[in-house]
This record gives sequence, structure tokens and C-alpha cells, in this order.
Amino acid sequence: PGQETLIHELKTIIPAKSPSFIYVLDPFTTNRTRSILRDVLKTLTRENSSERFAFAFVDCVACFTQRLLFDTILNSLANFWEPRPEENANDTLAGQRSDSLDGFLESIRMLSSDPFPITSGSEILSGPSKFALVFERAERLKEIQSKLVIPLTRLQELTGRDITTIFLAEIEWEHLTPLPGLFPDPYRIVIETLSKDETVDLICESFPHDSAFDFTASCNPSLRPLFVHFVETVYNVCAPFTTDLKELEYIVSARWPGFVSPILEDWKRQDDGPYLGPSEESRIRLMRLFSSSLTNAVESLYPRNLNASDWSESNSFPKGFRLSQALGRQLTSTTSSPDLQVATLKLSSMSMFIILASFLASYNPAKTDYRMFGRGADERSKRKRKGGGARKTKPGAVAKVSHSLMVLPQRLIGPMTFPYDRLVAILGSLLREYDESEQTGQSFKYVFGLKEETDVYRVQTSASIQELISLRVLYRTTPQERIEASSFKCGIGYEQALSLARKLGMPLIELMWEPN
Repeated sequence: PGQETLIHELKTIIPAKSPSFIYVLDPFTTNRTRSILRDVLKTLTRENSSERFAFAFVDCVACFTQRLLFDTILNSLANFWEPRPEENANDTLAGQRSDSLDGFLESIRMLSSDPFPITSGSEILSGPSKFALVFERAERLKEIQSKLVIPLTRLQELTGRDITTIFLAEIEWEHLTPLPGLFPDPYRIVIETLSKDETVDLICESFPHDSAFDFTASCNPSLRPLFVHFVETVYNVCAPFTTDLKELEYIVSARWPGFVSPILEDWKRQDDGPYLGPSEESRIRLMRLFSSSLTNAVESLYPRNLNASDWSESNSFPKGFRLSQALGRQLTSTTSSPDLQVATLKLSSMSMFIILASFLASYNPAKTDYRMFGRGADERSKRKRKGGGARKTKPGAVAKVSHSLMVLPQRLIGPMTFPYDRLVAILGSLLREYDESEQTGQSFKYVFGLKEETDVYRVQTSASIQELISLRVLYRTTPQERIEASSFKCGIGYEQALSLARKLGMPLIELMWEPN
């Protein structure tokens, strides 16, 4: 779906004798393009009954020597033959193979000649008259087999047979060619990057539409709207790292059963139907429970540190846990960070202040920072919000109930992202007001007056932030490569933040814009 134009173009140009060399550029979704090429070639093999068609796929990373490359091609092409019982195509080819290019070209000529008859009923057919060779990750040829790039692009000319060479690469053709003048000009196909909507639609097509299964299954049709929202959330979390369709499908399949298990447990306690999907408030609550585990999924499943089944088992609630019990709970994981109550015993005072600063930055609107953390008597008197009067509608307003707006608290919506500069500003305010310890041998208020001590403070703060990220207490929402304009998100809950605040003697509730 979404690639009908590409499929039609491939079906048109591959069977033709010209062009003999096709260059497919796909820097992002190589796996999907490879699947499309394989499906198109299989279709052409079935449809071209009058003209025998054979193809081979070669991974240029796995075939790191010339012999491996040639043998892989010949073995794949030999699978299209059904030789007479007294003959064996592989044995015959083994006598013709050689590490040299000439031996490989001679084997290709032999495959398309009459000594390899194919029996189809009572009819004897000659060998294929059309070949298609697909070289995956062709950019690696420049590194390991640079001398073969020229002959592989001219196979039709060198063998005198109808051969179409297809390079599937992630870089431009000009970067692959050491001497552009010696190469034929390829027929170029540039694969457009899938948009977010196209990727989400493709993944959601795997969700069944019928209801011929147990209502407690994770693929109940009433859960489809929730599945679409879940896939969008997974895409947003994974987009800074990968947008590959196969990788996203792998992460979705690992997380979805555990994600809907609290809903299914509630359904099991119903006497009868209808079994409807969760409400908007329940959906937000569910996403808040699992938001941190999605980041853990990327870190564990994308590099394949764990397989999907083991990761899903270790990142699930206890059996029988229901969504109605989820308020105030957070998903624990044996593969993610250690429990915060244990981690705080090993954290310094600075690290605990950073955690609380990140919590306030995630749950307070940015425009309220001056009012909540301003210096002086006037600013402090403004911290307490005066009651009475109608509150202005905030961005969190979602549902309309009886023609009135229901505003969800930020604690229920989940943590917001915040920039590094805002974190440091809130941290400095907290340290000035509530830190009674000595910083680098003297009280903190004198540190800002000394440039050297300020530099030490900045280094210490950056090191503590990196430590908290490794403990999964603080999450980076921008790629690691983006040093400038880095943004973060708090990874602890309300109860854990209160526990830390009591340890430091900080009135956390007074510093929150929405304490309830």
C-alpha cells in the first residue's frame, strides 16, 4: 500500500532488455523496498510463462569476498532449474566456478543455454532467457569489492545475455562510483520517505477487522482506535532513532499485549458485554503508565539486546492487574532503571535537586516559572495562587461534558518536555532557596560570584544529568548527537517526588502549579 507507482514502474522496466542497470536509492526503508523487489520478481516469474525468468538476491555485506559473491548468485539461479535425475545443476556448476570474473561470466552463459533442460510435463523447456540480479546494500561494494563494480553494471554487455542488474543502496550513485566516466548511466529510482501517517496506516493494517475470536484477546475490534493511538505514540518515541517499518512493527508487537492487558483484566470481571474500549481519561492514564517503558523498548529491542517475548514478559504488570487499579501506579521493569527508593540511597544531594527540578519543569507550565521561583519578597508572595474566579482554559482541556470543559491535570496527562536551560534555571533557584550544604568548600551563594567555581558547578551538573539518564530517572527526548538545544523529560512519579522533597526539606506542593 502506498507504493503502487513504484510496483508498476518495476514491473514495466525489469522485463525489458533496456535499461540493463537500475539504481534504487532508499536511505530509510531499505527492508521494505527489498520486500517489494522480491514480490515483484516473484510475480514476474509466475506471469512470464512464455519467457523463463530467474533472479537472485545478494547481500553485499555477507558476501565480503569475490568467491562468496559469485557462488551466492549461481546458487540462487540454480534453484530455478529442475534438471534430469541423472544431472545435478549444482555439481555441474561447481566444475565451472572460479574465483575469477571470467569463470563467473562463463557460468552465467552456460545457465542460459540448452544443456540445462527443464521438464514441464511432456514439454522440454530451455534455460531462462531473462535474469535479474539484485545487490542489496550495494554501497558496500566500494569498500570490499571496488574492482567488481564496473563489470557488475555491464553484465549484459559482457555475457551477451539479457541480464538486468539492480543496485539497492542508501547513498547517491555519485558517491559509489570511483570513476564515473567508466560506468553506464543507470536508470535511477528514488524511494520517497514514508510519512508518519503512511507508516501508521501500514502498521495498523495488521490489526484484524473481524470479531471471530475471544473477546478477551488483544486484537478485539473495539480496541482498534486505541491501537491506532498506541502506534502513533510508538512512532513519536522511536522517530529520533529509527522510522524503519520493520523495526516499528517489532516494537509494537512486543509492547501491545502488555499495554492492553489491564483493559482485558477489567473485561474479564464484567458479567456480560458490550466490551467497549477505554474512555479518553482511561486512555491518557494508560499512556502515562506505559510511556517510560516505550523508551526502554527502543533501547533494548532496537539493538536486539533482548528478544520481544523476553522483554515483554519482564516489562509487564503482575497477572490480574486491572486498569481500574492503575491510578498512581507506574510500570516497573527488571530491565529498566532500579527502583527509585533504592537509587536515592546512592544519589548525591545535587542529583536529588536535579530530579526535583526536572519534575517541576515537566509538570509546571513554562510561563509560571518566574511566579513560582522568583526571588524577593514580592515574588514569594505571588507563589500562592489565590482562589476564586473561573480558571482560564489551558491546553490540557479535552472533553466536553454537558457543554462544559473538563480540564485534566498535568499529572494525569503525563510529563512535558523541557529544554536544558530551563532545567538549570529551576535548579539554581532551588539550590539558592533550599540547599543548606556546602558546595566545593563554601556556601552556594558564593559559588556564583567566582567564575572558576561556576565552571565546576556546570561540569558537576552535566555529569549528574548524564548519570540520571543512565538510571532512567531522567529521559533525553532529543538524539544524543544534538548537543545544542537538548530537551528532557522527568521519569519519576508524584509520590516519588514527594519522598525526595521530604528528604531535602523542600515544600514541593507549594512549588507546583497544579498540586492536585
